[in-house]
Amino acid sequence: MAILLPISFTSMVCAGCAAIAIAGLTPSSPTAGGDIAAAAMTDTPSAAPVQIGRDPIGRWQRAPDGLFYVNATVNGVRVRFLVDTGASVTVLTSEDARRVGAGAIGPATTIATVGGSAPMRWTELEKVALGGKRLGRISAAVVDRPGGVSLLGQNTLRRMKTFSINGDELTLS
Repeated sequence: MAILLPISFTSMVCAGCAAIAIAGLTPSSPTAGGDIAAAAMTDTPSAAPVQIGRDPIGRWQRAPDGLFYVNATVNGVRVRFLVDTGASVTVLTSEDARRVGAGAIGPATTIATVGGSAPMRWTELEKVALGGKRLGRISAAVVDRPGGVSLLGQNTLRRMKTFSINGDELTLS
């Protein structure tokens, strides 16, 4: 059975993901549910993006921890994201922001997460490539706390033509 989610629909498929990521935990962290294996940390699409008509399609398999991770290219640098449909905006860890050269826009502030408030600043991602599709100028929050995983939130997901989960496979185009 396929789950098709309109991008404008607010879903809580990954309600706890933001808390785990913002708190600096990773899927292999003992406080995030035990050792979940390195397979969850080495996401690769199940197949290279394929071209159907004019729209490239990316497919990813569910990780052993039950979540979906995708690798995107941000400003020419590979970044691993947890797909979090419960996150309104895309969130970069401070380490990922540094690696992609994402500078702050405006003053530091806080962001509300499932795990509580976290210090953050806004940035603009100039070039993002995901599943064979090129996106540009995406606003993102940078959490000023070490560790964790970057989140692919709804402001990026809504820029995709389709988003679906069919069993253990995530498809974006």
